[in-house]
Amino acid sequence: MSSTDHTLSGGQKFWICDFTGEVVEANKVSHTSIHQGSPSYMTNVSGDGSVGLMVVPGAVSSTEHTSQELWLKNVDGEEQSFGVGHIGLPMRVGHVVTVVWIGGGGKTEGRNVAARNHTTGEIRCELERVLSDNFNTLMFSDGAGKGSLTWAAVGAVLGMIFVSVFLREGYLLPGAFFGAFVGLSAYPILGRFKALRGRLFAELSGVVKNRLEAIQAPVCSEPALTGLSK
Repeated sequence: MSSTDHTLSGGQKFWICDFTGEVVEANKVSHTSIHQGSPSYMTNVSGDGSVGLMVVPGAVSSTEHTSQELWLKNVDGEEQSFGVGHIGLPMRVGHVVTVVWIGGGGKTEGRNVAARNHTTGEIRCELERVLSDNFNTLMFSDGAGKGSLTWAAVGAVLGMIFVSVFLREGYLLPGAFFGAFVGLSAYPILGRFKALRGRLFAELSGVVKNRLEAIQAPVCSEPALTGLSK
């Protein structure tokens, strides 16, 4: 296993690790989660004027999940397990596979984001999904970007409070104008963070792509860079 530290252009720090080995075991497990929505309540007025409360149970739904546990053994005999069901890389026992995972600076835990099957030459990456789930962790590592977002959040909360006060007191026109002002002020801030997210993803994608291509292991064909920006 190898680990390196990196710093993005915005000052965000993160680390990246990889492990390469032969697949000694690969198991897929499917399970179903049952969810029930919140109940609803209805009042019922009878003929004698009494009022009753009727509870309607929430709708029931199910979601099927598939997880894959992978065991790799490297040339030194070290074995390590990985959960790679969300990556979806086809493999079987005997294939040589590399798994890459990343985490924000100062964090001890990371997420598996990509895998390469050196035997088939295929690469798959779920970096964008991981970045969406952990954007704050990566963006604000070591304090980067915290100040600007904190002030933006404070301003948005104060703006909503003032708008609600205006509307509650009957000042509809001032409330509408102030609400429009808050919305127009927030728009460039949201655009800024959206652009930052895109830049972070592009930079992280490049780091992961270069890392996987640099690993020396038997490759049968040129990898198909699925999910990685060129």
